[in-house]
Amino acid sequence: MTFLGLLLALALGGGGAAHAATTPQAELLRLPFPYRAAVTICSDSHKGSVEQFEAVHTLVNTEAWIEKDSPTWRLLFADPAIEREPSWSGGIRGFGLPVGDSVWLYGSEIAVFERFDPEAERAVAHAHVDGRDQREIVDSWIRRGWVDTLHTAGEGDLPREALRQGLDWLAESPQRRLGVWVNHALHRAPNGIQPNVDPLLPLVLGNLARSPAWLLARLGAGAPARRLFDRPAPLPFPPGQRLLPWILSVLLVSSVGFGLIGLSVPRWRRGWVPLACALVLATTIAILHVIPHRYAQGDDPGSRYYNADLVRKAGFRFFWMVGAGYPFVVSERLALPETDWGERRSFLHPVELDDGSTVLAFPRASAREEGGLRSLELLTEAGLAELADVGGASILYTHWLNGTQQVFSAAGLRSLERLRRAYREGVVWVAPTGELLRFELVRTFLDFEARIEQGTLVIEIGRVRDPVAGPFWPSPEDLRGISFSTQSPLPIELRLGNTSLGVERFDVIEAGASRIVTFPASG
Repeated sequence: MTFLGLLLALALGGGGAAHAATTPQAELLRLPFPYRAAVTICSDSHKGSVEQFEAVHTLVNTEAWIEKDSPTWRLLFADPAIEREPSWSGGIRGFGLPVGDSVWLYGSEIAVFERFDPEAERAVAHAHVDGRDQREIVDSWIRRGWVDTLHTAGEGDLPREALRQGLDWLAESPQRRLGVWVNHALHRAPNGIQPNVDPLLPLVLGNLARSPAWLLARLGAGAPARRLFDRPAPLPFPPGQRLLPWILSVLLVSSVGFGLIGLSVPRWRRGWVPLACALVLATTIAILHVIPHRYAQGDDPGSRYYNADLVRKAGFRFFWMVGAGYPFVVSERLALPETDWGERRSFLHPVELDDGSTVLAFPRASAREEGGLRSLELLTEAGLAELADVGGASILYTHWLNGTQQVFSAAGLRSLERLRRAYREGVVWVAPTGELLRFELVRTFLDFEARIEQGTLVIEIGRVRDPVAGPFWPSPEDLRGISFSTQSPLPIELRLGNTSLGVERFDVIEAGASRIVTFPASG
């Protein structure tokens, strides 16, 4: 379905009560009651040890006491300002925040399997140093709520069969059903899923710009090279598309070089050489601007890395992408950008993949530093207050295993303290990424009607008009966090379709002149 088709579907079949935020008798609240904002942390985990991963989640997810100079302490902290803080001088208690994390299916560290054997066409088991199978370790993380996202299948040559076997492992247990897919660096993970819309031109120009720094690094001058570029090595061109960019790069450099020579030689200056070079240069630039690079091949049916159909079938509903014509990274502010869906707004965004299917994508908020290592520091008092004022949501991007001691600086710890306080005070809802996205989908597209029948206020909940997967009837579990506000003093009945829900399913809370009808949120 194209984006235009989605808009037409909303206009023709998704209007009316389905996308109204209010009815004469009730209002659908933007967030679970009583919260006025929502925050989660979505970290891309691929580098780091099992011990490091578990240390991070002991700090973030539990309220365990982390003794100063213990092995966990040494993995997490290096900022001298931490030890100067009197309340942290002897140790730090975990923050108890219900946020999730991501893993790979294949990798040497934070992954389910060690690698995929292409000759045997099978996943190779990964044993931890203490003898435990990594499948058992990752399964325990998922059970504890520490993992709810797949950070692609992993780096390198992971064809369709590798994805199939990894997804089959996830499907073996209902509690392993993940719903969020976050793309890894596209030039390292051709199994990434997103449309290829970015042209080759910036990639080629970037590689040409990096070439002098790369040459310096090869000659042993690594420090000067890194002052020019953090990563001086040119990026590899996409699999199956490596010859054409090289040819065009040579044409680009040659046309500029010969053109400059032609302009510097008096007898050539008015001849055909500069004109021919200018024509080749213009043609090369035009071609590079028109042809998109094909890094993400997970949604290309003609590629050996095609897996988007398997991923969707496995239950993945929400995707984070790199570029793809939409601001998927929001810098230096918490609130995610929203678009209109009928009479409601949402940060979910429809994206058409290269195989013609459509998925829902979401953005993340990040500090400008490489890898979002200081993104937690966006959780200032002013930032959280502003987010609550607009009733917004934030999904923070970071790599807390790549630079653990940078992420958990004294400033980062104070940010987590502020978030914990706002959560406990009922101001900011904190939940795993998948849970926040599930709520956003249901809240945005939920059909409901409120009316008075025989002296009772009836709130009838209809279908969730999912614009991608199609309408579905929500279960009571799907409705977690959904909240309505009403000023009616009448008794309240909630119906799901034509079925009356028992009073044990929802709460009715007096809130000043209003009453709140809410399905308790998880978190």
